[in-house]
Amino acid sequence: MLSFCRLLPACVLFPVLAQAQQTLFPAAVPLAIRSPYFSCWEPTTKGTIFGRAWPTFFTGPVLGWAGLAKIDDVPYSWLGNDGSAPWNVTNLTGMTITPTRSIFSVQAGPVELTITFLSPIEPGDWVRQSMPFSYLYVDAKSLDGNAHRIQLYTDLTGEWSSGDRNALLTWTSSVTQSTVYHAVNVQTPAPFQEDNQQAQWGTLYLAMNKTTGVTYMTASAGTARKQFASQGVLNDELDTTFRSIPDGYPVFAIAQDLGTIQSTTSPAVWVIGYSRDPALQYTPLSGATQQRNLYFMSKYKAGDSTGLINDFLADFPDAVARAGQLDTKITGDAANVSSDYADLVSLAARQAYGGTELTIAKGSDGSFNTSDVMMFMKNIGGLVRNRVNAVETLFASFPMFMSIDPTLGSPLLEPLLRSQDSLDYQVGYAAADLGSQYPNVTLSNQPHQQGVEQSGNMLIMTYAYARASGDGSIIARYYHLLKTWSDYLVDNTLFVDNQLSADNQSVNNQTNLAIKGIIAIQAMSSMSSVLNNTADSLSYAGKAASLFGQWKSLALASDNHVLAVYGQSSSWSLGYNLFADRWLGTNLLDSSAFDGQTQFLSNIASSNANVTLYGTPIDSFTIGSTTSTWDIFTSAFMTDPNVRNNLISSVHNRASLNATAGAFPLSYNSSSGATIHGGASPAQGAMFAALALNVPVATIQANFTSPDAPSPSASGIYSSKPTKSKVSIRAIVGGTLGALALIAALFAFLWYRIRRHGGLAHVISPDKLDGNSPPDPSLTPFAVQDNAEYQPMLTPLAHNMYEMAGASRSTSYTAGSRLIDSDTDLRRMSPLSVPPLPLMSQSPPSDKALARLRQLNAAAHRRPDIQGSSSGPSAPVAGSGSGSQHAGVDLRNEVEILRQEVERMRAERPEPPPSYAGPDTDVSWTVA
Repeated sequence: MLSFCRLLPACVLFPVLAQAQQTLFPAAVPLAIRSPYFSCWEPTTKGTIFGRAWPTFFTGPVLGWAGLAKIDDVPYSWLGNDGSAPWNVTNLTGMTITPTRSIFSVQAGPVELTITFLSPIEPGDWVRQSMPFSYLYVDAKSLDGNAHRIQLYTDLTGEWSSGDRNALLTWTSSVTQSTVYHAVNVQTPAPFQEDNQQAQWGTLYLAMNKTTGVTYMTASAGTARKQFASQGVLNDELDTTFRSIPDGYPVFAIAQDLGTIQSTTSPAVWVIGYSRDPALQYTPLSGATQQRNLYFMSKYKAGDSTGLINDFLADFPDAVARAGQLDTKITGDAANVSSDYADLVSLAARQAYGGTELTIAKGSDGSFNTSDVMMFMKNIGGLVRNRVNAVETLFASFPMFMSIDPTLGSPLLEPLLRSQDSLDYQVGYAAADLGSQYPNVTLSNQPHQQGVEQSGNMLIMTYAYARASGDGSIIARYYHLLKTWSDYLVDNTLFVDNQLSADNQSVNNQTNLAIKGIIAIQAMSSMSSVLNNTADSLSYAGKAASLFGQWKSLALASDNHVLAVYGQSSSWSLGYNLFADRWLGTNLLDSSAFDGQTQFLSNIASSNANVTLYGTPIDSFTIGSTTSTWDIFTSAFMTDPNVRNNLISSVHNRASLNATAGAFPLSYNSSSGATIHGGASPAQGAMFAALALNVPVATIQANFTSPDAPSPSASGIYSSKPTKSKVSIRAIVGGTLGALALIAALFAFLWYRIRRHGGLAHVISPDKLDGNSPPDPSLTPFAVQDNAEYQPMLTPLAHNMYEMAGASRSTSYTAGSRLIDSDTDLRRMSPLSVPPLPLMSQSPPSDKALARLRQLNAAAHRRPDIQGSSSGPSAPVAGSGSGSQHAGVDLRNEVEILRQEVERMRAERPEPPPSYAGPDTDVSWTVA
């Protein structure tokens, strides 16, 4: 929570106020934000005078919203910039921004007004969360101890209804015994179309309880506001001459006379909203377009605006109480990190939620289907702003949703998973989005260059959701799709060629991108375990371990900092994707890697203070620009609190910079703060990264049987928890017996093959498989570790690794160049400071051998083309010219893979197995 409280002279400028308090004072403050089309901000840039600026839409156009007061018959303005009457300007004395509220304290003569803009965040309550309505409420108290006549007013213009500022309007006003409200529409709605990012269909609302002293009016702006300035009340007249937005600027006003008081016992409360019916349309690849409504409509009859408004107004006291509890919890937890961090999460929460809409579809009978719920996110501020559920944006924001309301993970992921779980989807990796025409949702079936990025993001988010919510049904329902993406990553993530990262980096062999895919594979192992699919779980765990071992040797410098690309010793990266390893508890990286990265980034910041004033660049290729989301991801895994807090404070510096207009952006110049893109982006949910690490891990339950999983238990529930999991004795015994049987069968097969081909002397090196070289009589032994959990036998690369052989080969690498062009290029590199990899021949294999080995040894998914010797050419491996000469190599690899898995299982379950009490005994045990 950010705040200041200080009495200042009249007409004080915002920058003076910010400097006086030395606290966060953003260039735009959220006022009413509940959806991509209901997004109103108060500009607070340099030179702005509070009470003399019109609120704006997130793209910048004005949203006419006036706030006026009369104190003892003296008129004051506290919101908007109306110059048609002699308004006195209120003096801003304090401001507080919490995750749900923006609170301004102003002095209007002898009275202090506390003006609060509340956009509720409702964890676990999808009906309330989906209501696109906000509260404005005002409290008043005397500053001199005397009673004063206090009258309040607010109005909205038609600018909220359309991005076309010449659009024709129509409106109605409803007055009942309990409420009064105005409803405004464009005369010719254009469903599912936008103009300057504003919806061209929908209804604007302004409402208030019909209590003593409440008056209302529709009229031109000058007429209504002068009426209040003169009389302190409105005349309840309704202008029915429908016209365009700028034609006299018709306004929709409601005022309340509080009487002569010393202070309010309850505030004056208005409700503002903008709702669309239907909200958007969803078209899967099958082509059957589906119109979707905001979720709250499932609880109201069609057209029941009065019931909705009555309920929202009646809920005000409880809504304020809930908001206060949520704000206290979030800011309290964030303050345990740092005060700057509490400011950031307070500024980011409504911004992130404001990019989303929770929807529901109707069934064939026309009634709402409560099992068909999807949440959509507009890529506000993105380079392509209308992308739907842009996966990298969703990934960045996901820590916030998992911290505040994990239940939303399922509807956020559902549209992406459902759309791709179709025979019509022909791409072998995850989609980047659901089209770029929000609010029209249409999945593309075209290939793209972010296969590793988006597949990794989807797997990580799916497992993160299951851990935070305990809901494993989405894993079970889309298990085959998740496996497809995992298999793609197994084959493609280590050496990333011709791929783009979330930052549109195109350099090959990006270490930060590669580790995301490896962590995602390990996450798939854990998700397989949720469904009790032991075979898949072990397989993916082994592949992740193998890939990680190779990544570690290639990606980490001698001081354990993360290089930007393999082999470029002078390069570095934020390595923000390491965050996922901590977040998911996959624990691939040990403390030395996090310590090394922490120390290196500390050195970068201290030696480049002018470049890192507003954040650390994502890597050494992008000096001069930074991304707030990835800086905060990185801060969350720093092992030194001082380094963590310095990263947070640099982002805080930019968030509080008001020299550049617009809402808190994603990407900007790291030394000047100039915005590059991403204003008002929902990706700022990334600010919750540190809090996401403290979300309790739930026991995951999957009420769904995977086609590949064994039959469920009697309860029909699979249960898993990464830190303390309950394991069935039947599963332990069955798994143990199965493993023993597999080992026996494998060794029997190995013995048979050895006998058939004349012994181990027939095993040859893969480089001999082309038939052009005679076999060598020696044999390379296995690299066996008997007393520790298996760790790939790789060491961090030295700074001078990858010196190219021959004067004709360039020794410099630039962004966008390809580090390793082919298997042939690898053979031209000398020397490689990497010991021989386990399970692989020490001799460089031929292309033919590589193809054969990759086909036969798919379970290992290793890259034999990266190995070499630090002392020159590797020793040959013995073999024979048998027609099945590759068999020994394949079998040796398979045996070693099995040994690794046994060692890993032994290390993970050090306790002796429980006693078995018979087939009908219902016993479970807990692994710490």
